[in-house]
Formats: sequence, C-alpha cells, structure tokens
Amino acid sequence: MKMKISVCQSLISVLLIICVIVACTPINSQPSPLELDQKASTTQKATETQLPTLTPTPTETLTPTATETPSPTPAPTEVPEEYPIDIEKLHNFPESYEYMVANLDEFVEAPDGFSDPEALYNWWTEKCIPALGNQEDLELNAFLDHPGNNINRFTFGLQKNYAQPLLNEPPIFYFKHKGKVHPVLIFTMTGFNNTNIGTFAFILHDQSQNGDDGFDFIKRINMGEQIAELRGETDDILGGDPNPEIQLFLHSDYNWKDFICEGHTCTWSNMEPGMLWKDRPNKYALGLGSGGTYKE
Repeated sequence: MKMKISVCQSLISVLLIICVIVACTPINSQPSPLELDQKASTTQKATETQLPTLTPTPTETLTPTATETPSPTPAPTEVPEEYPIDIEKLHNFPESYEYMVANLDEFVEAPDGFSDPEALYNWWTEKCIPALGNQEDLELNAFLDHPGNNINRFTFGLQKNYAQPLLNEPPIFYFKHKGKVHPVLIFTMTGFNNTNIGTFAFILHDQSQNGDDGFDFIKRINMGEQIAELRGETDDILGGDPNPEIQLFLHSDYNWKDFICEGHTCTWSNMEPGMLWKDRPNKYALGLGSGGTYKE
C-alpha cells in the first residue's frame, strides 16, 4: 500500500514539473487586432521619421535666348584690272581727234607711255598684241611702199599717183600724259607685192611747232584723203618740243624696240618688204610717229 502511494506521488511530481515547464514556454499565437494596429502605427511613424518630405520644385520657365545670326563673311574685294582691253573699243576708230577726247569711255586706255615707257611696252606686248591676235590674220589698213630712212626717222611712203586711201579702219587706243590725250594708231601695212609688211603702232603727238598739230591725221584719213606716208620717229624730229618726257621716250630703248636696232644704229634704204622682220617673228612694233596725206 505504501508502495502504491509512493508511485502515485512520483507521478504527480512528474506531472507538476511538466506543467511548470509548459507554463514557462511562450505560446506562438496569432497577434490580436489591437496589436496589429499598434505595430502599423509604429511602422508608419518610423517611416515618416526616416523619409524626408519631398516638396515639388516649381518648374523653371526657360526664356528662349535670341539666336545669334552669324555675320556673313565679307567677300574678298576684287581689284579692278588695270587698263583692261575691250575688243570692240579697240576697233572703234573715231571720226576725229576731238571726238575721241570728248568720248574717252568709248576707247581703250593704256598706261602713260611718256612717264613710264616700260609700263606701256609691257601692256602693249602682254595685253594688246594677244588681243589683236595672229599678226598674219590682221586686216590690212594701209597700202604703202617698203620703208626708207633718213637721219631721224624711218618712213613708209608712196608717190601720189600710187597712193590709196585707208583700206580698213585701224585699231586704236590712247594714253594720257599731263592731261593731254595721245592716240595710238595700229596700222598693218601692205605693198606692191601684197606682202604683209608688219603691224606698227604709231603714237601721235603734238607737232604744232612744225605747223601740224599731229592729231588732225585721224580726221584726214577718215575724210578719204590718200595716205602719203607713215613715219616712225627715232631722233630729234621733235625739235623744240617743250615736254622733256617725250624726248626721253624718243631716245629710250622702248621707242620702236621691236623694229630698229638697239641704240638706234640701223640704217637701211629700199629694203625688200619684210626684210627688217627676219629675226622678229611677231612682226609688231610700237613707237612715236606721225602720218601725212595727199589732198585731192
């Protein structure tokens, strides 16, 4: 009996221990609605504390800036050509010297040959001759005999009974020296054997001290007067001309540079047409000159 009581006591003791253990262990139960509300409130406060309030920034209104128009690049200034040649003007033969002086815009201008003979010669050889073209293709302007010469000039001349008026109007240009206009008449000559003797540019000048103003020759040949002679002046034919620069040109190496010998030492008489050109293939020459006519 005592043994049974002891066993029962032992069982009761074990049960009590188990109950104590169970009572001390937390029960994993679902939270109550109150607890959930409390936890949500606490989480919301923590979030509000941690995240900064985002204030919307006002949109900046962009003012359109004026578009800067780039300045146009200035075009390079074209330098006008000095002493250009207009072919129509080069072949515009005037009715008289007076008409030419009054209408210079209708004619070709060259550099002042008396102040700067080299400039005129370069213009003549580099611009005017190429503009005229192949010498052998030029129109013949005057029928004259082959040249003769004396002390101060060479002359293409013809006796009156053989003389003829102008065959074709010659090309012409001018230059100004000290306000005076000097015409330059370009004659391509032929003779009895129909040979192209050559092309000569005669610079007309004032010869009033010799009773001829030198410029009236233009009017006389336009009136149909027969051409008596064309003279290339090489020495003191100018006599007492008051303009020393004309004298300087007369004796310069540029006066008939491509025709007579250097130093003006050539002498010839009654040479065959073209003989003077045997070493000068271009057959062009320029220098101081004058002309004479026969009146009916």
